[in-house]
Amino acid sequence: MPDPSPLLRTKLHRPLVPNDFVPRPQLVERLERGRNKPVSLVCSPAGYGKSTLLSSWLDSSEAVSAWLSLDVRDDDLKTFLTYVTEALKEAVPGVCDRTGELVAAPELPPANILVTELINELDESGQPMVLVLDDYHVIHSAAVHDLLGSILARPPRGFQLAITSRHDPPLALAVLRAKGSLTEIRANDLRFTEEESKTFLHSAVELSIAPAAVSQLVRRAEGWAAGLRLAALSVRDEQDVQNLLSGIQKTNQYVMDYLVSEVVAHQSADIQQYLIATSVLGRFCAPLCEAVVGERDEQCTVSGEQFVDWVMRTNLFIVPMVGEHRRWYRYHHLFQQLLQHQLESQLDRNEIARTHMRASKWFGENGYYEDALSHALEAGDTNAAAGVISRSRNEMMNREQWDVLHRLFGRLPEEVIATDPALLVQAAWNAENRVRLEEMMGLLAQVEELLGDGQDKQAQDLNGELAALRSARSYYSADADGARGFAEHAMDTLPSDALSARGFAAGVLALARQMGGDYSTALSLLGGELQNEALHGTTYHARLLISQAMCQWCEGDLGGVLRTAKRLRTLGDEFDLAQTRYFAGYFAGIAHYHRIVLLPWR
Repeated sequence: MPDPSPLLRTKLHRPLVPNDFVPRPQLVERLERGRNKPVSLVCSPAGYGKSTLLSSWLDSSEAVSAWLSLDVRDDDLKTFLTYVTEALKEAVPGVCDRTGELVAAPELPPANILVTELINELDESGQPMVLVLDDYHVIHSAAVHDLLGSILARPPRGFQLAITSRHDPPLALAVLRAKGSLTEIRANDLRFTEEESKTFLHSAVELSIAPAAVSQLVRRAEGWAAGLRLAALSVRDEQDVQNLLSGIQKTNQYVMDYLVSEVVAHQSADIQQYLIATSVLGRFCAPLCEAVVGERDEQCTVSGEQFVDWVMRTNLFIVPMVGEHRRWYRYHHLFQQLLQHQLESQLDRNEIARTHMRASKWFGENGYYEDALSHALEAGDTNAAAGVISRSRNEMMNREQWDVLHRLFGRLPEEVIATDPALLVQAAWNAENRVRLEEMMGLLAQVEELLGDGQDKQAQDLNGELAALRSARSYYSADADGARGFAEHAMDTLPSDALSARGFAAGVLALARQMGGDYSTALSLLGGELQNEALHGTTYHARLLISQAMCQWCEGDLGGVLRTAKRLRTLGDEFDLAQTRYFAGYFAGIAHYHRIVLLPWR
């Protein structure tokens, strides 16, 4: 089973330095000398060894470091900050807890509050540290750029951002440069010297190559580490070197494309099949490799595990990603891009789409829903993408993975959502979660029209969810009787595993009792449900405790609100329920506010 966390934790692990890494002491020394500056920028095109350089520096440095490998899904302030705070907490436990709780709110607070809290927490920690943002070029969000710009304008003591990017990030680099606050390493710095190139080739190729041939390879690669590695993978003897050099000179093809085609061509048919198919994957493990290759002829003797072992032994542009449940890897981005060129030249569109759908099926079956949705969309199958959400949404609500649900919905075409009652119901839950009540009510009307008088199992389950949401609509309209009736119907109709929806309905039922003047019955109802030990640690109990705090607040029982907030905090921390932790802080804040600010004026 996958890690229940919505975070892809392998993004927080620093890549290992490869065995054939050529030490770059002068560059490492430059980074170490700039340790007290707010920013180190390593900027070059793909394949120059940016990430490897930073990883090797941190291997030798005493600096505490946090690492975040960025991808296109992080191009959103909430997602970006979620990963940043988690990376920092992995480096220094306890740091950025308050910022993390703000980020876990249904909607982000204003950016100035987030920046202030983050800077203050980093400054208060007193722990010098480096935060590496790897592949920052994938970020285009102005909100993210503005956040980093604000941090760099008043950086916390001892804190440094180390950024790798294929182009200059839109930060105030000129100002930082003028202040002496920036360490820069560029493509010219990263290019191997001829001596370094020869050292690398001799360590990467287990054969003796004539100095003249080595010199030719070095000149053709122009110090480009990726080009040298591809060349090394393409040669097994002196004749291979000559053939390779001759081919590069004769072809009009982009040199790196040519080198990759040579690497692939040198492999067995089975390995070629794996290389081509796995190029669609942002990350892979052995079972996933087998799944995307699909049905193979009976003569194939290579399993997914054997392919991964071969890839590791060959040192084939692979970045190991430590995982809790299985070994994960990814290709170097440039190598993956070049392999995809091979994929497009060898397979037609339909076969490429089928490859993506095999990946989507595996990811969905193993609980990696964002990956499943991404591959379904890459295959051009919006119905399959919608199905990923329909099948997984209840589980994600039960785990309080609201941010994931919001992101997934943002990637579906509106016309697909508008014609699917299950997706519309989920959209209504998403709106309720962000307290967008008018939007929620409009969506309920759409669902009611689509469902009509349907009596099948899906319609009955959706009607249970509708009843839960209608109970909230009635409660917000001060209709206690209507709220109670809808909530009771929801509790009678909803499936037993719909813990989030059932907890919501039970909570509204208690609030409706309290609204009607029967506070003791409301507390008794909640207390009885909370005694169900089988559901302890679930979002069902979290929903009940949130409603209990609401009831206590409405009755002016501030001591009760504080006690319930403490229970919410314990539940959220123990079972990693992000929004439960948020509500713990919310209700504790309300209780203290009333006690300190309002009560003295009475």
